[in-house]
Amino acid sequence: SDAAGIRPGGRRRGGPAEKAGLLRGHVIVGGGDLKVDGLGDFMHVLNTHKPGDVVLVKFLRDGSDETCRVTLESSQVE
Repeated sequence: SDAAGIRPGGRRRGGPAEKAGLLRGHVIVGGGDLKVDGLGDFMHVLNTHKPGDVVLVKFLRDGSDETCRVTLESSQVE
């Protein structure tokens, strides 16, 4: 499919995407109030929030619009 958005790829086991139920075949098309057409848009969504924030993520699953809540985590490895 050539739909805009990004596909979850390098999900970390037990990470925010997995906990929210996002799978490889899903296409993320929005985060919070922002549209996601590509990786730059997705990074902007992440940069406007902080770890611990819950973001409503819009995604496509088998052509249907879906949403889930993702609790952001720190990207730093301690």
